[in-house]
Amino acid sequence: MGHALSSEVPNILITGDLAFFYDRNAFWHNYKLSNLRIVVINNQGGVIFNLIDGPGNIPEQGEYFITNQKLTANHLANEFGFDYIKIDTTKGLKNGLKDFF
Repeated sequence: MGHALSSEVPNILITGDLAFFYDRNAFWHNYKLSNLRIVVINNQGGVIFNLIDGPGNIPEQGEYFITNQKLTANHLANEFGFDYIKIDTTKGLKNGLKDFF
């Protein structure tokens, strides 16, 4: 958020679903960020923890680290007045970002 607020160049935030939902308070401000696009990679949980030594090796990883969920960013986007587009293909992502650059 800070970088997008301090510059006028296009900014793209690529984040995982859990990080996006966890850090939602970053959107609590009174500034319009027309130079920001957010790409949420929603794989219904913190699957990155499968790749990290430690969390990926314990039997409880699914419950305490991956945190499987079925949420989308649609309601959160509406809450903060953002446009929301569900994209599930590479072509869709390219088309969704083409007018941004």
